[in-house]
Amino acid sequence: MSTSPGKTLVLSPAWHCVSSLLSPVRSLSLRSASLCCGMGDSLELPVTDRALIASCASELAALEHSPDQSAIEGARLRLAWAMAHSGDTDDNDRAIALLEEVLKSSDSDLRGRREPLYLLAVALFNRGHTLRAKEVATEALRVAPRCKQSQALQVACEERLSEDALLGLAVGGVALAGIAIIAGALARGNKR
Repeated sequence: MSTSPGKTLVLSPAWHCVSSLLSPVRSLSLRSASLCCGMGDSLELPVTDRALIASCASELAALEHSPDQSAIEGARLRLAWAMAHSGDTDDNDRAIALLEEVLKSSDSDLRGRREPLYLLAVALFNRGHTLRAKEVATEALRVAPRCKQSQALQVACEERLSEDALLGLAVGGVALAGIAIIAGALARGNKR
């Protein structure tokens, strides 16, 4: 899995499953991390910065006493989006907590769960919780089977899990070889 941060990505309405909630940040240029997925495909996740997160947090704080629940939910999801795409693990953790709260308190239909599920999968993936990210991406695909970003994220999770499994096997093999060498040396030492 390769990562190439530093590219500039300008969000367009067609780019993202959650494009409708991103309208206030659509024109921002963001760095993106490109993660290789399969045969030349790549998953490009934007990487947000503190300024965008602070802006989204300010927007939510300004709506604290608003009677417009739709505006509040939109601001919460924009903040979650910004934190889920952050390179800072503390931001990812806060996104996970916020999105789990949104999903628990949500009485919306399955379609209304699409954005929070995808964002939760992104936050989990960026945090390194790959197995759980894959499970949540799979759930997001049950809700929105045509979401290309959820599909790409699911593939990236599967590839990361495969790489981790291969790495685990390699480490285990080296450990076993080391034990065999030590056991052989001890056996030879006992014969003398």
